[in-house]
Amino acid sequence: TREQDQWLDPRNFGTLVHEVLETTMLEICDANETPSFAQHLARMHEIANEAAEKWREEVPPATEPAFIRQRDELMTVCEVFLKTEEQRCELIVPRFFEAPFGMEDAAQSPIGIVEPLRIPLGSGREVKLRGMIDRIDQVLTTGGWQVWDYKTGSLWDYQRVWRLQAGKKLQHVIYSRALEQMLLAHGLTEPLDVAREKRN
Repeated sequence: TREQDQWLDPRNFGTLVHEVLETTMLEICDANETPSFAQHLARMHEIANEAAEKWREEVPPATEPAFIRQRDELMTVCEVFLKTEEQRCELIVPRFFEAPFGMEDAAQSPIGIVEPLRIPLGSGREVKLRGMIDRIDQVLTTGGWQVWDYKTGSLWDYQRVWRLQAGKKLQHVIYSRALEQMLLAHGLTEPLDVAREKRN
């Protein structure tokens, strides 16, 4: 049951946002361009509109104003995202998107690994983990790597000084460990000038 002024619940809206961000960045990177608010906003709005209409068919809104309100929110997300990426991409190169680890179809990704991430617990025990990293960037100045997971909810949990929160928030640590395994498996230790060349 949904309220009359709600179209998508937070989880589905987050999935919609992920789709729009991924599609937009893939188009920009495939064209060997860097994100530009002036150059790419109109196209990103097109992508967002197409995705919203697709979701509307699958999840009909209770009312038209409910649909319009969240569609407008999606457009605002696009604007904030492009403004931020325009600044960030002066220092980094987006390299991979939706990078899987521990998934059977991971071999289809240029960075994915089929094997799960194994976390040893001692005494011969271990935890096997699988997941999907939203985005992996390479830093131009150092050649280092960054992992990103897009968040569409509150930032409150991520603004505290103690980020791990006594072991209750581990996603960023797990993703960093998974990325180490991905880089090792694919031999991605290329010099920084290669990353720069790909960017240009």
